[in-house]
Amino acid sequence: MKTRAILAALGAVVVTMTGCATGYQSQGLTGGFAREVQLDDDTYRVAFNGNGYTSPERAQELMLLRMADVTLSHGHQFFVVLEQNGRIETSSLVTPGFTTVSGSRSGWFAMSTPATVQTFNKPRTYAVFRTFADRPENAKSYNATMLCTSLAAAYQTTCGQVK
Repeated sequence: MKTRAILAALGAVVVTMTGCATGYQSQGLTGGFAREVQLDDDTYRVAFNGNGYTSPERAQELMLLRMADVTLSHGHQFFVVLEQNGRIETSSLVTPGFTTVSGSRSGWFAMSTPATVQTFNKPRTYAVFRTFADRPENAKSYNATMLCTSLAAAYQTTCGQVK
């Protein structure tokens, strides 16, 4: 009985920690951004790791928000994505089954709980981008202020305040 209580408590902790999609935050137990790396004067690389409750679309939008945030923090207004890559990392959690058997003078009773398998698909993405003070010509560029305004509102956060 004590083992069941411990397993139930452990399960509650796991559900609490992973029960929500990854937010706009630094890398932690539930995912987030690894630090950005400056590759050149105005070129950066950022990486994002979502948890099993984060959709690929959410990961993409949080990556755009992070690129906009980095752009503004370095005094620029626009950015161009030079390289972007994403993948889905799949992992599984197996909960073993068990059988409880009890007996008395009137007979035996057995109750079985089957094993369960939960599969989690975790988006992993990174991008290399270059920032510009003015909108570059002949390149698909993003307006960092506009992205920060729209995406930060959608994800209930503020640019410049990664947790």
